Amino acid sequence: YQIALLFALLLTLAFSLGQEMANTYFVGAKRATPSETFTHTLVIGLVTSVLACGAGYLLTLMPLRFLERAPSALFQVSLLCIPAMIFHIYLCGMLLGLSAIPAYTLLSAAPSVLEALGIGVASLMGLEPTIAIGIHAASDALSALIVAVVLWRVHGCRIVALKLGHLLQVLGYGVRFYLGKLASTANVQIGAIVLSLSAVETSEIGLFAAASAVPRCTTPRRRL
Repeated sequence: YQIALLFALLLTLAFSLGQEMANTYFVGAKRATPSETFTHTLVIGLVTSVLACGAGYLLTLMPLRFLERAPSALFQVSLLCIPAMIFHIYLCGMLLGLSAIPAYTLLSAAPSVLEALGIGVASLMGLEPTIAIGIHAASDALSALIVAVVLWRVHGCRIVALKLGHLLQVLGYGVRFYLGKLASTANVQIGAIVLSLSAVETSEIGLFAAASAVPRCTTPRRRL
């Protein structure tokens, strides 16, 4: 169950393309109206969901060692979680841009709460991994629907005419943020990556990783 969910989560992160941050920025900076961003979210969310699910399905057909840890059918079922997670994080990004902090905080945590309740009830009747994954997908989907209703009823978001140029601007901003985040992560982890490819002991890699984390956990104090 956990391996299958991790598979879906990694695909979601890989194909989200930073659009949650683009939504936050364009709405918060008033470079797009809430309705325009809502429309962009529906279009980009649909495209990225199709791409992520398609890539995930192709991966399940390949002889990858990671996929040997669970039946391929379970990984394929986990693909149902991807569209729900993508739309949830995209729409929550809009709430953050609108400065709806209480709603953002509550609805960001909603999938975990709903999933815990669903699994708790289902476990009383015997819980199969496929059912647990279905509950996870349903929790994210329901949370995304609630966020969409809040945006519609409270913030007046509607589906408007799509402007291709504006859509490409939003997509480009998200992709730049996404690539910058990947580059930053790779820069921090490059030493551990190089060591892992070298003939060193596992304990030495762990020691290097711990030492590398120390500068990020400490900040110099300023004199008042």
